[in-house]
Amino acid sequence: MVIRYPHLLKFISINGAVAGGFPYAFPFSFGGSEPTQNSFGHWVIPEADSEEMQVGCRAWPVAAGTTHKSEDGQEVKYTWDIYLPKDCPTIPEGLEVSIFQGDELIGKGTVKRFFPYPFLGNRIWL
Repeated sequence: MVIRYPHLLKFISINGAVAGGFPYAFPFSFGGSEPTQNSFGHWVIPEADSEEMQVGCRAWPVAAGTTHKSEDGQEVKYTWDIYLPKDCPTIPEGLEVSIFQGDELIGKGTVKRFFPYPFLGNRIWL
């Protein structure tokens, strides 16, 4: 039997939104509660709820040093080509992700590009 997404992509989500992407380190959401001042007058930011998200994927290592020119003329160098289901959340550039096959870590990297293909599935470069 062929398994469509044999690998597992793991990353961190804060307050239900994917975090860590460019240009912000976290989404500007405090989970319903706002910052408050303590008795000394210092601002206290509430703890964010973070959870590890997992998405099934098919990960392919590419030839070493594979590069493509982006729309702005920059060379984008990537080492993994990852195919995702069409209903997965948008994964921002700059997010650290890990690729697992079963319990074994087979790859790790930073998202270089996210390609949304709403009819076929999504794709990212690491």
